[in-house]
Amino acid sequence: MLRAGDVYRLDIPGEKTDHFWIMVTDVDTAGRIAYAMLTDARNLDYPKTHFAQGTPAWSNFALTKNTTVDAARSGVREAALVEHALRLKGQYRGEALPSFLEAVREALRKAPETPTAVKELLSRP
Repeated sequence: MLRAGDVYRLDIPGEKTDHFWIMVTDVDTAGRIAYAMLTDARNLDYPKTHFAQGTPAWSNFALTKNTTVDAARSGVREAALVEHALRLKGQYRGEALPSFLEAVREALRKAPETPTAVKELLSRP
């Protein structure tokens, strides 16, 4: 079962950069989960919250490139659907460090392009 902090590598066809998907909430009572995409910061044309190369992100892993939270690609979906997609195409990478997970959540809260559904799930206790 998915939970907040789970990190997966999931490539997007046609895009030649690393994409990591991080679950930013636990599954809610309706069976939904919020996630965010982390991507190579050099591919974005405008400033975003980013993490420098070498930032500790999850157990035994530090970011190998400058990385950003792509808030516009974050979302809320049924956890079963997300889990199915990740099982087919994703590679589990580990559990985010608590400080890194909170920094991603904070970036999503501040970004105007974060979908409302994500902000709503993040605001729940």
